[in-house]
Amino acid sequence: MIRTRDLVVFVSIVLFLGICILVTLAAGRENSVLDINAILLGTSETGSTTYTAHADKRTIDRKSNIERLRDALSRTVAVIVPEPPEEEVPDDTTPYASSTPSAASGSIQLCTEGDDSLALRGMWPASDVFLITEGSNRAVVHIEKPVTSTSTASSTSAAVDIKTLLRVPLNPLAQGTSVCVPSDIVGVTESGSLILNTAAGLYKSRGENERIGYARDGFPIYGVYTGTVDACGGYMHNSQYRYTVSQDRDYILGCFSASPSSFEI
Repeated sequence: MIRTRDLVVFVSIVLFLGICILVTLAAGRENSVLDINAILLGTSETGSTTYTAHADKRTIDRKSNIERLRDALSRTVAVIVPEPPEEEVPDDTTPYASSTPSAASGSIQLCTEGDDSLALRGMWPASDVFLITEGSNRAVVHIEKPVTSTSTASSTSAAVDIKTLLRVPLNPLAQGTSVCVPSDIVGVTESGSLILNTAAGLYKSRGENERIGYARDGFPIYGVYTGTVDACGGYMHNSQYRYTVSQDRDYILGCFSASPSSFEI
């Protein structure tokens, strides 16, 4: 940009040059100039003062005047400073890409290395699956149909085969830090079916005090709750922790509050 001081000097010189040219042209037409000393001093006569103007017969050197003006103009340099380039403004609309989903941001905290429990969907029994108490654990068992065997010629007995599918603690303790979700299978319903994390829509008709089943870490899962929950999708109810379904999430658990148990199939 042109500095203000240089601009003022430049405009003054241009004005001065224009005035000089106009005076020169006017003087050329009259071929004389007024004697300023004669106007200021004048000549004195008796009883009155008379001012007499004398014509100056000297010829004005136009060429010399123009050369002087050009020389003065050449000594005044108007520095033009280029405007600095505009700084690039980063695009704040570009979303930040994270390699690890964050439960706090409203997504599922998946484990880097998941388990193969999804393969259980094809092997999970379609019926006769029950939840029983087994010491300090809650066991998910499959009771196979009795097989009739002959012990004597006169009596028969039914042999029952009970197979444990999953064991979770009866009284789980939250670890205080979230635990990642190893697969989409996050628990078992009270009727013995697998609970898929991304199938939350199946349970959105359940009430907040209606227990759906148990998560793989032992904490119960209940129906829709409209209050505030933590990153894992749970909250304290009567001093007991529980997971809950939400109308705003398309999944049930964002993470586990305790370590999930592995299936035993």
